[in-house]
Amino acid sequence: KLKGTFSVKDLFLDKKESRLLVSMNLDVGNNTGCYGLGILQAKLPSNFSEGVSDNLKFEKFFKTKECNSQFFGHGAGGRIKRLGKNIIFTVGDHDHNLHGNINIPQDKKNAIGKVIEIDEKGNFEVLSMGHRNQQGLTLLGNKIFTTEHGPKGGDEINLIISGKHYGWPYFSYGFADITGADVHRHPHTGIYEKPIYYFSPSIAISEIVFYQGKEFPFWNNKFIVSSLKEKSIYLLDFDQKNNRVISQEKINIGHRIRDLNISPTGKILIITDDGKIIRLALKGRNQNKNFQKIPLP
Repeated sequence: KLKGTFSVKDLFLDKKESRLLVSMNLDVGNNTGCYGLGILQAKLPSNFSEGVSDNLKFEKFFKTKECNSQFFGHGAGGRIKRLGKNIIFTVGDHDHNLHGNINIPQDKKNAIGKVIEIDEKGNFEVLSMGHRNQQGLTLLGNKIFTTEHGPKGGDEINLIISGKHYGWPYFSYGFADITGADVHRHPHTGIYEKPIYYFSPSIAISEIVFYQGKEFPFWNNKFIVSSLKEKSIYLLDFDQKNNRVISQEKINIGHRIRDLNISPTGKILIITDDGKIIRLALKGRNQNKNFQKIPLP
């Protein structure tokens, strides 16, 4: 009686180790239908840019030990990035707040509801906890930023600080999923770390990237976040010194956006839920004249 959204969550081309990492829901309960999250890896030839074999052999790199038999795949997280020698991985709370053991995501010894760091041998360390469903992950130098789905409202952008608790399920800027009741506290207080920005009502936030490219010069040094519900991307002007968002601009795309990436030339690549790959490029580049700026006094 399996139902839900069980799928590949992220792909990461690990050039340093010449491998492809794939995150997905896995049965970790010895074929009992108890699902967690894992990363599989497939080795690539060192010159993989010239082409790869039609067949890739995947093996386990990392897998959560804890699972939830009432988990339907939506609260998985699953984003992958490399930081130095280690892999940064977002693991959602796997619906434990709704249908599982609410204490599991609050246990610092497991990966559920956490942002974790995984070493080359597959051993992990918890960086932060109190997360619900982190479907976006990007790095800005050594800073780690995630996006996180709120329940009904309160989609968050978080700057991950090692050892911090980001509030879920005690604090949220949204409401109970099913009933809409105001069961969460807000704003964050005490030991619970606030988001640097949140959307209310929810936009069904997905990926986040930091734009630096030639294609859209006015978008440089801004975050771009994607939306499922609003079928849009949002440009967020980010104050790096004070770690705060100071403006947002919504650009309608017309498709539920699941993933974003930036090409080497600065074009924006979009993957949609209706099976499309969209490329955004600047139209009429020769119309953008370089005007001399008004001199400063």
